[in-house]
Amino acid sequence: MITQAKKQEIVNKHAKKFAAKDTNGPLDGVHYATDGSIVVTNRYIALIVSDAHSSQDSFTSHVVTGMQIDGAYPSLSRVVPSKWESQIIWSGDQIKEVIQAVKLAFETAKTEKPAVSYLNVNSHMTAFINTDTKQRGLYFSGQIGKADKTFSEVHFNPEFLLNALNVYKDAGSQEVVLKLTGRSMSPVVLSDENGIDIIILPFRVAK
Repeated sequence: MITQAKKQEIVNKHAKKFAAKDTNGPLDGVHYATDGSIVVTNRYIALIVSDAHSSQDSFTSHVVTGMQIDGAYPSLSRVVPSKWESQIIWSGDQIKEVIQAVKLAFETAKTEKPAVSYLNVNSHMTAFINTDTKQRGLYFSGQIGKADKTFSEVHFNPEFLLNALNVYKDAGSQEVVLKLTGRSMSPVVLSDENGIDIIILPFRVAK
């Protein structure tokens, strides 16, 4: 388990990738909750770090200026599913390899807007991240591990998953679990042993 100081260092380094920009509201900031957690979200991806501070007060500071932001910070309690149907587990040694696959998926996806990739699993429970750019005719598929059960394709911005994995790399996570409900429009949640959770909301893609 990493220290609170290390957790705050990770938040300071990565918060800009999770916060909103120029909304003139709480989502432009980093929220310090009364339960000791730090939360940063732009409503599409969220970083939640448990036991990250000792303040008994709740406040939100601007991700760039550090100035306090007024207004209620959104609760994420209803966003996180309570049941999971499938998961992919990565050891700390595997994270860098998965990052490379996701980075290639993103490099392919960003040639179109919005950038979209998807996760799927084959009959051998091997999970893949794929990018298929309809307009440019580019395709990428990279193996990212083994799933314990099958799941429906989940479409999302691959940059979000890349940002999430870089958080775990910097935290020195020994094990990262990617959890899925089996439904294509349910959030994807990643967790590690340090109390770092990341929520990624999927895209609805027209068939």
